[in-house]
Amino acid sequence: MDERQKTARDAQLYTLAVVSLALIVLIVSAALAAASGNECAEDTVLACHSTARAMIAYVPSTLLLVGAVGAFVRTYQVWRRNDEWRIWHGAGWVLFVVLAIYLGMAATVLTDAL
Repeated sequence: MDERQKTARDAQLYTLAVVSLALIVLIVSAALAAASGNECAEDTVLACHSTARAMIAYVPSTLLLVGAVGAFVRTYQVWRRNDEWRIWHGAGWVLFVVLAIYLGMAATVLTDAL
C-alpha cells in the first residue's frame, strides 16, 4: 500500500469514527430522554426536558465540530510534511457539512419547546 492510499484510509477511518461517535452520543442522549418517564405526557419525549434537548443539540454538535477542526489540523500537519494533504482537507469539509445538517435537524428539537 502506497502512502496516498494509507492517508486516504486514515482520513476515511477518522471521519467514520467521528460521525459514529456523534451518532452513538445522540442515541444515548435520546435513550436517556426517553427513560425519563411520563412526566411530560402532552409533549413529545425528546422535547420534554431542557437537559435532554441540550444534550441532543449540543453534545453531538460539539463532537462533530471538534472532529472537523481536528481534520483541518491534520491537514496542516500533512501539508507541512509535503504529503498528500487534500484528502484530510476533504475529510474536514465532510465533517463540517455533516455538522451543518445536524445543526439544522437539532434546531427543530430546540424550537419545539418554544
